[in-house]
Parts: sequence; structure tokens; C-alpha cells
Amino acid sequence: MQNESPSGGYAVQDEFIGKWLSGSQRKTAFALRCNAEAMTREHGVNSIGFLTLTVGDYFCTGHGKQIPENQNFCPLCAKEKLWRRMKFRGVNDAAEASRRVNNLMKFLKIVFVKGIVVTERHQTGAIHFHLLAALQSGADIRTGLDFGEVRRRNYRSASPALRGLWRELRAVLPRYGFGRHELLPIRKNGEAVAAYISKYIEKNVCNRTAADKHKKLVRYFGWQKSQLKPNEFEWNGVRAEAWRGKAREIVGLIGVELPDAEIIPAEHVKRACAVSAGKIRPKMLDGTQAREILGSRWAYHVTELIRKVSDAAVPFMVWNYTERQLVAQEIGMIAGQKQIRHFERLKNYAVCGAIYTATEIRNDFDELTAAAILN
Repeated sequence: MQNESPSGGYAVQDEFIGKWLSGSQRKTAFALRCNAEAMTREHGVNSIGFLTLTVGDYFCTGHGKQIPENQNFCPLCAKEKLWRRMKFRGVNDAAEASRRVNNLMKFLKIVFVKGIVVTERHQTGAIHFHLLAALQSGADIRTGLDFGEVRRRNYRSASPALRGLWRELRAVLPRYGFGRHELLPIRKNGEAVAAYISKYIEKNVCNRTAADKHKKLVRYFGWQKSQLKPNEFEWNGVRAEAWRGKAREIVGLIGVELPDAEIIPAEHVKRACAVSAGKIRPKMLDGTQAREILGSRWAYHVTELIRKVSDAAVPFMVWNYTERQLVAQEIGMIAGQKQIRHFERLKNYAVCGAIYTATEIRNDFDELTAAAILN
């Protein structure tokens, strides 16, 4: 069962699944949802607008690319009283679309005090941007609007403030290389619209091309760096706790420590963790030593080993002696012989009731044994 979208036009799924997303993309989507909800709580649902932008240009059959006038007429044809409507051509190039939306930011910051911009590539290849933002004026554009009539293209219920925004967008957007657009207030609540726009991350990932690599999925403006960022938190569910416990056990086979660092998180991170119902916590896991010894992809290697041997949701490895030895060999090959030899030298062994390192035992074994006998 699908619900109507916050803006009243499209379908929306209640929960963000993200089954096609990588770990970092899931965190980006979760941060987006948290920030959208926070912005709605701060500025009120009545002053939040949801704007859809289509990147592209208008072309006249006789005069080529032109900035349209009312009802998409060619301005040069209008002077000749030909009244030719122009055809819209979408832009599929990710770099060009990014350039245009970056230029548009100058205008958006005048109209909106704070906003989130999400990129979406359609299956056709066309690029769209979806903007959730709070109005600079704080005007109420939601009260009295009949969303059902708007879907039927009857705009009489729109407030003067909303009508003024529509006029401004029609005049300005073509100058920045945008065509079709729609600005409507939120139909339901902040949680619904947050879930709705986070869906565009999954849709964009599914339809990404090679040219989209390293292009931004989400942009923020007006936040003064107070938005929750993916690198400021980590998951805190049952499986996340299980992963951390298993990871510590695996890297411990080669003498690598994976502690929780003592940190003082920023206020916006504390708030996000408090309202997330325990799903996230501030980023505390200190992988510095693991990164130095196992490389930047240490977490990926550890995850692959966990999946091979012990995927149960418990914070420790469930394995037999043979599996443990195989994991130790594999993680040792990633670390390299230098680390293994260093670790072996530091390992502690019991000799005659006392604890010694491998180096002490190798160099002074006879003396240590004799001393223990005499005592």
C-alpha cells in the first residue's frame, strides 16, 4: 500500500530500505532524513517548500535555444507574432547539471533560509533536483491549499505568498538552465517528507552512470555546518554492536586494537542521536591502528571474513579452532609478515608460572627456567 506524497502528487513509501546502497550511501540517506526532520521541527511545516527542478533548455525550431516567455513561447517568434511554442530538452550530463545547480544556489539562498538538495537521475537519463527548504520570509504557504485541486491543475486555493513564489520561479529558473518545476508545501509532516526525499538517493544510485561517479548525491545550504554528516555517527543497532565485537576479535589475532575513543560530540550530533531511538551513536570507534596496518579498506576485509565464518548477530566470533586459524592466516596476509613478526615478539607466554614475551623467552629461556627452579 502506497501513500500520497508530502507534496500531494506522487507515491511515497513509508520506510527507507536502501537495499541497493553501500554503507556510506545508507549513512548519507539516514543523515538526510534526520536533517530534514530537524529543519521541519525548527521552521514549522507551514513554511517548508518542496521544489522539483528539471535540468534542461527550451529550443525553437527557427531560432534554436532561447529563454522562454509566458507559456513557453519563443521570444523572437513573439516579436514576429508567430507565437511558436518551444520544445524542452533535458540535460543528461552530470557535470553540466551540477554546474547549473551550483549557480542557482545564489538565487535559492535569497528565497530560502535553509535547504537540502537531492539529485535524481531518471531511467531516461534526465537529471532532476529535489529541494526541501524553509522560506526566508517564514510565510505560511500550506494553510488553505487544496492538494486535490492542485493535482487537477486548479490553483485557486493557493495563498498569495505561494503564488508569488511561482511567479518568481517561472521568471528566474530558465535563466539558470532549468525548465519544468513544481513548488508545493508539505502535505503531511516532516517525517513523511524526510522518508520521501531520501528515496531519491536509492533511485539515483540505481540509475547512476559512469559519469556520475564522485558527483554529490546531497547538497546543503544555510546550515552553517550544523547538519548531521555521515562521518559524525555510526550505527548502534544489534548487528552494528555485533560487528564491532567481532571486528575487535579478528584484528586482535594480529595484535591490532580497535577501541572506542573518548569524544565530545557536537550538539547537533547529540540531538540526532537522542531522537534516533538508539539507531546511531557518535562516531567513537577508533580504527587508526587498523588503518595503518591493514590499509584504508580494513573494515571491508574484516566484514568479508565475518560473513565467511560467523554472521550471527552476537558480539563475538562463533567459530571452531580450524576456522580461527584460517581467519588468522588471511588477516595476517593482509597485514604482512612484518606486523606478524612484531606481534609474535610482543605476545605473552607463561613459563614456570611467570609471563614473558616471545623475545625474552627466545633470548633468555635457559636463564629464566633455572631462576624459576632455584626459587
